[in-house]
Amino acid sequence: MERRQLGRSGLRVPVLGLGTAGWDTSLHLDTARDLLTGMLDHGSDLVDISPTSPGNTAEALLGELLESTALDRHELLLSLSSGYDPDAPAGRRVDCSRRALLSQLDASLRQLGTEYVDVWTIAAWDPATPITELSATMDLVLSSGRARYVAVHGFEGWQLALLAGKREEPLPSACNYSLLEHHADEDLIPAAQYLGSGVIATRPLALGVLASPRGQGVRSPEAHAYDSEHARTVVDAVSTAAQGLGTSPASVALAWAVDRPGVSCAVVGVRNPRHLSDVLDASERRLPRPIRAALDDVSGAAGRLNVRE
Repeated sequence: MERRQLGRSGLRVPVLGLGTAGWDTSLHLDTARDLLTGMLDHGSDLVDISPTSPGNTAEALLGELLESTALDRHELLLSLSSGYDPDAPAGRRVDCSRRALLSQLDASLRQLGTEYVDVWTIAAWDPATPITELSATMDLVLSSGRARYVAVHGFEGWQLALLAGKREEPLPSACNYSLLEHHADEDLIPAAQYLGSGVIATRPLALGVLASPRGQGVRSPEAHAYDSEHARTVVDAVSTAAQGLGTSPASVALAWAVDRPGVSCAVVGVRNPRHLSDVLDASERRLPRPIRAALDDVSGAAGRLNVRE
């Protein structure tokens, strides 16, 4: 699988990584093992441990896998987020104070059974936490060996620039990015390109909306946010492109996302063999220019950025 530099950092990442947002108690340990080894066998070692996994199921499963298999921890690029608690009451789910971040990170490391993660991500912007405290906490985590790199998620361009001004090294940034959600083109990605921050695309399938032909299939309650006439038009275009290319809509949508300027890689939820097949197909696929241009046009992304050639 292709690997890219994560911005101007020294870290090289696979173009598509394994996301665990859909890993819940219904996912069998053997299935999780097969998915992880399937990605590794095709050159993708990036595993993103989602902060929204119910009851930290993803952490528990990965911890079991690391303990029960012959898998070498050093073969993996583990990415972990802190600062967001999906089980907390509404209005108190984001807490990026030093106390909360370190407490959550240390608990995650214990459950995973590892001393460090490769990329530690601040899960959200917290206006209640001073930027100096946030930067100092990042320094502490790096100097203590708990993480090799630090990153942020969901920041606006000005927020990234504000924090980057306190840092000596480029600060990778993750954001929701897909054919249905690409407002980052207007703000975050130009800022990230200027600052040398690699961009990690999350939700590249828009919570599965882009993965099903003609938008059919099981969706999470959160996916209804993408329920609009515009979204249906985009989904139809993706399905048409997939039929013409002889592949799945998910493969088309993923190939589009990782082909966008400034995007170093994308993290996609994988919880069954079909998902794995889509990811592996997309990692080897380059959309023909006319199809890419048509998708840019129908999604409203045309002309916003200079497309990677």
